[in-house]
Amino acid sequence: MSFPETLILGSIAGLTIFLGLPLARLRVVAPKHSAFLNATAIGILFFLFVDIVEHAIAPVEAAIKSDPIIYPPTSELTPLETRKATPAGQRARDQIFAEFKAA
Repeated sequence: MSFPETLILGSIAGLTIFLGLPLARLRVVAPKHSAFLNATAIGILFFLFVDIVEHAIAPVEAAIKSDPIIYPPTSELTPLETRKATPAGQRARDQIFAEFKAA
């Protein structure tokens, strides 16, 4: 979502809160209408929160996946999976893990 879209949705949420507070104080409007304004504001704010956090986490996920120590490539892990039940496979696994720790 672009910044202008976020700004528009935030403005709508703020407007519903701004309208809902005086209407609740004056008790001119039926409770169902003020509940609708509150629900609209909460829904929009929750959507914006989830969208912004999703975009904030994306660079962290990319950095983790590009680090070979934290997230080794499958080609290096496949020999471990095929030979891990034998003593030779366990030695190979220990050697590869030692190389990862040394890197």
